[in-house]
Amino acid sequence: MTDLDVRDPDTGVAPAAWRPRGHPFRWALAAVVAATAASAASLWFGALTPRLSSAAGMWAGEGAEARLDLTVTNDAHAGVRLTGVGESVPGLALVRTTVTMPVVLRPGEGVAVTLTYRVTDCARIPHRPPAIPVRATTVLGIHRTVAGPASLTTDDNGAPVQWTADLTQWACR
Repeated sequence: MTDLDVRDPDTGVAPAAWRPRGHPFRWALAAVVAATAASAASLWFGALTPRLSSAAGMWAGEGAEARLDLTVTNDAHAGVRLTGVGESVPGLALVRTTVTMPVVLRPGEGVAVTLTYRVTDCARIPHRPPAIPVRATTVLGIHRTVAGPASLTTDDNGAPVQWTADLTQWACR
């Protein structure tokens, strides 16, 4: 196979190859700065990871079930699709999740989510549970889990009370 010989039709001279000017360190520095700026912009925009905030509205208990109402808000500048909220933990089974539409959150938009848990074993409920997970998909199709609220209220000293203790105080006496 032969290389393609490209020449200027008027002069018959091949054009010179493009070569970067300046020191290679400047090119490397420019590449690092550009990559950092692109990463920061995508985080601000919400393309790589969703920027969601959540607040516990209220909770209530009936029989062996406890209901928790959350508001999940999209704080990013890109839309995000909510794919799930909550999970079962030892001693608490997530029975159902009810989401008021829309499931696709535009920038600044919020959605109400109701989680219903059934108390299965008071002795197994963790004293330091993980935060309530909020699962979402970004505009680039990247699936992420964001930590939701870890506490619903505070005690008399202002310290946060773990959400499992707050949610099950009526059922596990």
